[in-house]
Amino acid sequence: MRKVFTAIAGLLVALDSAIGPSILVAQAIDQTTVTDSTPRRKPGLEIALKGPDSQYAGAKGQYIISVHNTGNLRSQNIHFLVNLPSEMDYLGGIRGAQVDAKEGKVQWVLTNLGPKTGEHFYLNCRFKTKGALPVEVRATSEDGQLTLARTTTEVRTIAKLSIQVHDSITPIMVGETATYKIRIHNCGTEAAERVAVVGYFSRGIEPTGAEGAINRLKEGEVLFEPVPSIAPGETKTLIIHAQADVPGYHVFRAEVDCPAIGPRSVVEKSTFFFQGNDRNDTVIEMTYPFFER
Repeated sequence: MRKVFTAIAGLLVALDSAIGPSILVAQAIDQTTVTDSTPRRKPGLEIALKGPDSQYAGAKGQYIISVHNTGNLRSQNIHFLVNLPSEMDYLGGIRGAQVDAKEGKVQWVLTNLGPKTGEHFYLNCRFKTKGALPVEVRATSEDGQLTLARTTTEVRTIAKLSIQVHDSITPIMVGETATYKIRIHNCGTEAAERVAVVGYFSRGIEPTGAEGAINRLKEGEVLFEPVPSIAPGETKTLIIHAQADVPGYHVFRAEVDCPAIGPRSVVEKSTFFFQGNDRNDTVIEMTYPFFER
């Protein structure tokens, strides 16, 4: 007698055959189940993007890009792509990055990232205009894993005024006209609206005229109609003419007020007036504030 073994549907069946009349006896033998307990090895790519929630136009900002390999196998040749909006400029921070400023793309490659390890990248930029500016980063590994992260920064604008007053750099004779130029420059990123300007003089000098905006002369004062708007980067110049009737140092004060900016700005200038050819006149006493003359 001989035994022939064959596998049928996971069972080992013993087939007995006898010489002579063919008699088959099947005995089912349970096959021991074998499972593969070895864990599958593969990388796991996770990425995070963190940046400022809000910032002002013209200011700098930094975004932190964090990548982690949560798997148990090394991840290789990870390609990073950051998409920046046109309202932002890339300033650097990532070594070896390829930059397409026109398209707002920043790209680089991380060659190796071991299992259970991470890397951080720091991307520096400047915000140009206001709005909700989105930033996106994509990471693609050599084995085809793709992950991405997004964030949005709310960029605001603000008006900021710089005030300068220019007067004569040499002494002026009593009775001659002194000219004061008030230069108001908006060095901010938003228009300054309804900018009010008032000029005050100390005792002994009176305004005789003004230019640059509708104005009204009072004793020791010049009141300008509010300037409707001064755009970012624009300079508005107002001019005041005055004459002194007594020698000595006379003070001019310009006050500029813009409701959107806050406290008013004050700039003072002191001008020396002399009588005839005598430039050594006694300095007269000033009275402050000027509007209580």
